[in-house]
Amino acid sequence: MSSDYSRRLYNNILGFYMQTCFRMHIETNITFKHMTEEDYSVLAHEYIHFLQDITTSYGAFNAYAISEFMKSVAESIRQSPDGIIDVPFTPDLGLDNVYANYCIKELTYGDSFEILRINEIVELRNEKESLESVVLDSIPNVVVLLKDGGGHVHKVNFGACAVMESMAYLMEQYIAPKKISAPDYPYRIAEIITRDYYTEFGKDTLNILALCDVALLTSAPGHTFICYLGQFKEDNWLPKDPSEIYSKVLDNGYLVSGSNPGKKSFEEEMEEMSVLAIQSLQTYFNDSMPRFRRWIEETIKRGFALRIGRKDFILDIARGGNIMNNVVLRALINDYIGTPIITNPQAEGTIKSPNVAFDSDFFLFPAVGEVFKLFDRGQCNCELKDICARNGGPVDDNCDKSPWVHGVTGDKICPYSILWHNWSFKRCKPRGQRYVSDIRQ
Repeated sequence: MSSDYSRRLYNNILGFYMQTCFRMHIETNITFKHMTEEDYSVLAHEYIHFLQDITTSYGAFNAYAISEFMKSVAESIRQSPDGIIDVPFTPDLGLDNVYANYCIKELTYGDSFEILRINEIVELRNEKESLESVVLDSIPNVVVLLKDGGGHVHKVNFGACAVMESMAYLMEQYIAPKKISAPDYPYRIAEIITRDYYTEFGKDTLNILALCDVALLTSAPGHTFICYLGQFKEDNWLPKDPSEIYSKVLDNGYLVSGSNPGKKSFEEEMEEMSVLAIQSLQTYFNDSMPRFRRWIEETIKRGFALRIGRKDFILDIARGGNIMNNVVLRALINDYIGTPIITNPQAEGTIKSPNVAFDSDFFLFPAVGEVFKLFDRGQCNCELKDICARNGGPVDDNCDKSPWVHGVTGDKICPYSILWHNWSFKRCKPRGQRYVSDIRQ
């Protein structure tokens, strides 16, 4: 259910962004003060994933689905006579929507494995994926058969992962100081599909970037991307400028199957998504953590206000050029939104926030992701171990097998345990957990 958007170069991780946990990681051999052009290129890619998290309907839905998942965990712990919870945890197929959201998130995300080179699109088809849910019978799914350089045919589910990675990689081509090659799937697949299916539309790369962005304003981005592309071709429609894609879809009610039914205005829909994301994310931090709650509220509000006020702001970033002197991006980072937590292998961590001041306690944000991975994947080891060691946290063997046993008082405080106790998980006894050496493989 969880997704790390990892920037890779032929299976070597260059960086990643953890959705809804606001952690960006740059896999560099040097400190933040001496980052290379390649490091800044990775930062550009991952920062787009951060913006996708806080300015899109899909990002808001992720926040909601994951928070509901964790609430289901909490309720199961409360009802368990002995506190034993099997991990990975699967919500019960009950009468609420937790299980349905769990399945929808899994299915709409699509496949993330790599295909180095794609020689041919053999087939592309829309399907209906059945759900064992009382809330929803099925959801749309796009299946693509791709032939690689060796003649092998791969079946992939073209979903949100492919749309988000394609969008971030396209943005790299405009703003990264150093161009880094990447596998065709998932990083170039939206571009490949577009140019194969509707060549004239795909001649302007900004059209593809905008279409990816618009698709993320729905709950099934892969399906929506294909539907819009197909409708544009059927109507023989080409934008004079890529910004017209936004007005065509969002202002004029140009809606297709799989998108929002259009009963509300775009502005009303975005306001609702903003509130949904804020309420969902704030559940991780109680009233004793006001700075974290305020940061969430300010960041999400500003992200969606940006979307409402300037629907095509992504195009402004792309046209702003190199990240080192991109006026639009610098304004977002320095003055308006800031950054997520940024870490590196040297166990450094930093965050830029125009509105809220943090000490090293900002590591509570990525700690949410570490607790979540226990229940979502069964991962018992905490990947903040080196960071805690650098910042005076309690580091011992428990970090690799049971970080929740650390105390929450004294000079050395574990962010994992703080959340564990605040969420009333103290009596929980996970069963089936395992050590995972690299959760992004």
